[in-house]
Amino acid sequence: MHGRRSRLFGTSICAIALTSLSVVTLGARSQGAASRPHVGRQGENRVANWIADTAEAWSFIGDASYDANASATPDGSGSIKLMTPYYDTEGGHREDSGRAHSDYIPVERAGKHTFAFYAKTANGPTYVTAMVSIHDGDMKFIRNLPGGRYGTTADGPWEECVLPVYVPEEASYVRVVAVKMADTRVGGEVWVDDFYFGEGVGLERPPTDKRAFDGAHVRVDELGNFEVAKDGRWEPFFPLCMYSDNRRDAAVYSAQGWNVIIWTSVAAQVQEARDAVSEFNPNGMFAGFQIPQYTFPSGWAYNDLDDLREQLEGVFAAGLGESLLLYYWDNENNHDQWDVPVDVIETLRSIDVDSAGRPRHPIYGLQGNFGVARVYSARGLVDVSGTYVGGGADATGGAGTGDLDGLLVLDRLEGQVSPAAFAQFNGVDGPGDMRLRLYNSIALGAKAMGYWRDCYEGCGDGYQETVGPVDEKAWWPDFPNLRREVDELLPLIREPHWTSWTVDVDPPGVARVGTRDYLGEAHLIVVNQTGEPQSVTLTVDGLPYLDCEVRDYFSGRRIAGVVDASFVVQLRGIDVGAGTQILRLAPLLQGGG
Repeated sequence: MHGRRSRLFGTSICAIALTSLSVVTLGARSQGAASRPHVGRQGENRVANWIADTAEAWSFIGDASYDANASATPDGSGSIKLMTPYYDTEGGHREDSGRAHSDYIPVERAGKHTFAFYAKTANGPTYVTAMVSIHDGDMKFIRNLPGGRYGTTADGPWEECVLPVYVPEEASYVRVVAVKMADTRVGGEVWVDDFYFGEGVGLERPPTDKRAFDGAHVRVDELGNFEVAKDGRWEPFFPLCMYSDNRRDAAVYSAQGWNVIIWTSVAAQVQEARDAVSEFNPNGMFAGFQIPQYTFPSGWAYNDLDDLREQLEGVFAAGLGESLLLYYWDNENNHDQWDVPVDVIETLRSIDVDSAGRPRHPIYGLQGNFGVARVYSARGLVDVSGTYVGGGADATGGAGTGDLDGLLVLDRLEGQVSPAAFAQFNGVDGPGDMRLRLYNSIALGAKAMGYWRDCYEGCGDGYQETVGPVDEKAWWPDFPNLRREVDELLPLIREPHWTSWTVDVDPPGVARVGTRDYLGEAHLIVVNQTGEPQSVTLTVDGLPYLDCEVRDYFSGRRIAGVVDASFVVQLRGIDVGAGTQILRLAPLLQGGG
């Protein structure tokens, strides 16, 4: 159950040589696009007493305890019960909080690992945090790795929680930790069981099919692809969202290629987005209407449903409904809030409907922790989800995000029914950083992105240094290039972000490769993870045609021939306009070019 898993696709490229393209079918959108393949666990489980059949090999702090009467598996082996949250209602730490620490786990090598377990809740929603602490050869504590918060879709069932982590070189041992977090209900309880820590990134349970949003003005399919209604037809759309402070002229963003101002809260700001006409956006920009000011206790309009009605009705009365793309719910904190957000969402839904009662625009929830997103999506409070994506091959991002692996887990986690469409970018600085993050995210299946933020003037709180004016960023000149590339790539991006064939990269780690099937041909999204030029050998396994050559997607230029299922690509270092390639494996007919 928890041991090493084999590769999903092991067929050799030479095993299925077809003589005619007429029988090759790749990327058929009609063949169950919502059915994501399972990405299984890879490494041997290193946790002692992982089934928690006794308290052996576990240390309990506070009121955490062994519970022989609850088990994630039918063998009745028991579990660990966590009662008291780590934080009280005032945000202070509680010494009696429920925490369970494993014994020391030897680390064989640095790199990507997975910490996973199963959780069950009562009186929820309630949450548990997963953490990994690293220790030296003398078992001396060094530091904690970024952790993550998790909830379940409902009280009762056991559901898998998965935290991808990057274990650094200085770690000789780790300990895995489960911590009870703040309740949204008095008396919330959580049980944890069947722990796993092993090399690689993977999940034990298969992904849950996603739920499309069939809106009257904006719709989102099971893959996370957006479409907007225009002149009686549906147009594909890739949101490129700017968090604007609403002080700069939105035309500056529009001229650079951005197409959404995601931070608006009144009709005048939506109108400013619509008025931002440019070559990229001849009909102006879309707007995201933010709602956290109504759901957070610190918000200026907390629980003010009358204000929400007034502002939304003002948007629609001004004829700006078609300029809305979505409702943006930045819900990274305040997970102890439940009743007020439900009232806010119900109020919003009652206003934003067409004459037939059909919702018009989706709600995008950025929960911060991807393990919390399923709590909200399962209850119908959000329609689209997203998580943070940092830079670099080994980056770990913020708490609970797991960086790029967090986007993968959000997409495949059990019980997550809203599409994992959005990649959220913070702290984008270097000249190639925006290109790196955007292409890495697209390779893994992102269908939208958001950049936080343009600190144009009067930001305060140190934001001027950490964020700064967006047009002073080193990557800013590259964004028009990225917009044009995304527009041209959109048909490819919209395909399922998995294939029945795979690609191995040598040397490993220097490049990320995403695979797509489109119009009967295989395509590769190749991203240099470094600032230096790289010569990369790509080996394809399981492609349903044998004779092919490598061509550039944009220009059609021949890049290389394929010999014994392999070819070499020369990548420039990631930079403005450099470091990424989209490759098409063009079949050769009867030996021709």
